[in-house]
Order: sequence, then structure tokens, then C-alpha cells
Amino acid sequence: MRPDGRCYVLPNSNVSSGSEYDEQPVSRTYQYRKVMKPMLERKRRARINRCLDELKELMLTALQSEGENVSKLEKADILEMTVRHLHKLKSQRLGLGPDSMSTDRFLAGFIHCTHEVSQYLHTILQSQNAADLSKMAEPTVEQSSGVKLLQHLACCIRRIEHASYRREDPYLNPYSTPPPSPSPNLSSIADSRSSASPSPTPVWRPW
Repeated sequence: MRPDGRCYVLPNSNVSSGSEYDEQPVSRTYQYRKVMKPMLERKRRARINRCLDELKELMLTALQSEGENVSKLEKADILEMTVRHLHKLKSQRLGLGPDSMSTDRFLAGFIHCTHEVSQYLHTILQSQNAADLSKMAEPTVEQSSGVKLLQHLACCIRRIEHASYRREDPYLNPYSTPPPSPSPNLSSIADSRSSASPSPTPVWRPW
């Protein structure tokens, strides 16, 4: 003990040298992660908050256009309302798209109208073959015009059918098939008119 009352601390022989107590060197990777992790986390939160603010503005505008008055939204409310709004838009888009039943009904009605036009032209052309054109009360129809009209209607039917197939196979070309042959009614009328027309009398020539 010292004269002033303090005690001496004797070095312990069991204590190892100071070199063994030196701290282990910290790797640069650990230091980089320790510094960058909080920074990256702040950037990530800033991105989330910025996107939520933009979603909030978009949702408020959309809801106000639909007549709803919403002034304050929490983050969870913004996400839930965004999901509901997207589902609503998806259902509206599917409702406006053409369905198979509507296409089938349209195709059936178009084919029915085509048959009506074909029967009408068939009746008119038969009447023209049977009677004098000047005595007919109904308007006259040329054979070539009737054939072209029915060919056009048949091409429209083919395009509608292939358009419905194209929804299932996007590589199918609706215009790849050749135009259909004319109606058999008009073909038979054309044959009868060509056979009824007088053929030119052959002239005898001495050479």
C-alpha cells in the first residue's frame, strides 16, 4: 500500500500479452454492408412511399370521376382500392369484348339474310328467263351482278368464320382461303340462259 492510502495493482502473471487482445480486422464487405444496408432501406421506403402517393392521386381522381368523395386514405386503403379498381376495369373489358355466343348469333343472322337474297335473286332471274323484260313489274337484275353479289356475301361469311377461329389461333389468316364458288341457283340459271341463247349458224367456206 502506498503512503497516500492507495493500493498497488500487481500485474497478474496469468494475463496474456496485449497483442493477443488486439481486435480482429473487419472485412471491407462487412463494412460496406453495414454502411449501405440502411441507405438501401431508406431508398426502398422512399420508392414505396412515392408510388403510394402516385396511386393515391390516381385513385382519388378516378373515384371523384365516378362520383365518390374520398379525401383521406391510408396506405392499406390505397392498395385495396387499387386492387378493386383494377378488377373492375378487367370485368368491364371482358364484358365489352365479343363473346362466342354473340358471334354465333350474328353469323347465323347473316347467313339467313344471305339465303334470303339468294332466293330473291333466283326468283327474279327465273322470271327474266320466262317472260319479256319489258312486261315485268319487278326490277331487272343482271346475271353477272347477282353472281358478284352472292360471291361477296359468301366471302363475308368466310371472313367472319375465320375471324372467330383467329381468336383461338393468332397465326390463322382469315383471307387465306379462295373465294367460294357462286350459288348453285345462279349457276343453274346461267347455264340455262347460255343454253337458251341461239348459237351462231356455221357458214360454209370453200377453203
